[in-house]
Amino acid sequence: MQLIDSFCTCVSEAEILSAPPKLVYSKLILSLSRKMLVAIAECWDKQVLVIDKIAPPNWKKEPASRILELCILHLAMAEMTVLGTRHQIAINEAVDLTKRFCDGSAPRIINGCLRTFVKDHGGTDVAQPFKVKF
Repeated sequence: MQLIDSFCTCVSEAEILSAPPKLVYSKLILSLSRKMLVAIAECWDKQVLVIDKIAPPNWKKEPASRILELCILHLAMAEMTVLGTRHQIAINEAVDLTKRFCDGSAPRIINGCLRTFVKDHGGTDVAQPFKVKF
């Protein structure tokens, strides 16, 4: 959390919005990015424990090569639990990111992990947002 606070104070919205036209981000994107970073930072340690339970054992043997997949899991879990994004949307986004940037069976594993997470922590109705008490 302290890292995010220091990042946010080092880089002001005005600095980002005054960047060259190709690098300009709207205030909406900047605000959403900050919310996501804070949400992920707040839940990181608790999510690591949950991911350890839901990820396949053979998949966890090479954590260094799975860093992007783990980040996508953290992002999707924080989006569902902290920001209240609908499960179907967060899972579809995570799977799409995995298909685009990861290889092999990663999309199926991400999908399975997130569906298990929803089932174990948020009920069986994957169409409703939920809040998790870790």
